[in-house]
Amino acid sequence: TIDPGLISISLSSIILFLYWTLLEGYRGQSIGKMALKIRATGRAGEDIGFGAAAVESFGKAFLLVPDCLIGWLAMSGSKQRLFNRISGTVVIETREAEEPEGVTYVKSDG
Repeated sequence: TIDPGLISISLSSIILFLYWTLLEGYRGQSIGKMALKIRATGRAGEDIGFGAAAVESFGKAFLLVPDCLIGWLAMSGSKQRLFNRISGTVVIETREAEEPEGVTYVKSDG
């Protein structure tokens, strides 16, 4: 028989894989990355697209511990996970301006 706990872990991994692939492939950010003001990009700062997002997300969803350990220990100094390296992606801080351009603030007496 199949262990129900194994099915639960597999289903969770598949859902996380799809979530990260879709959001990071579409805009480079999952909700967590948006909150931390970071995003996944290509090495030259370009959008990564769904293919690279799928490769990068596979490591997080299914092989997180070896993905981190191999990346951080075998490629010390890079601060990258193995699947970031394989997918050609990097995680960067977003540059959001404190004040949006072209906005005029008006004081209200209300």
